[in-house]
Amino acid sequence: MADTENTQPALEDEVAANRAIEQGLGVGARELAAQREPGGVITPDEAPDTDDETA
Repeated sequence: MADTENTQPALEDEVAANRAIEQGLGVGARELAAQREPGGVITPDEAPDTDDETA
């Protein structure tokens, strides 16, 4: 009789997840918060202490 306990996960879910990530189908925290409370989300694009224009 064959061993019925399969410990290897199915690859279909992993392939679908990788494809979604590559296509940019993920939803970020900012987008989720904006869906919950429109107009109430204030998130900076950068951290306030970072300075990209260093001379």
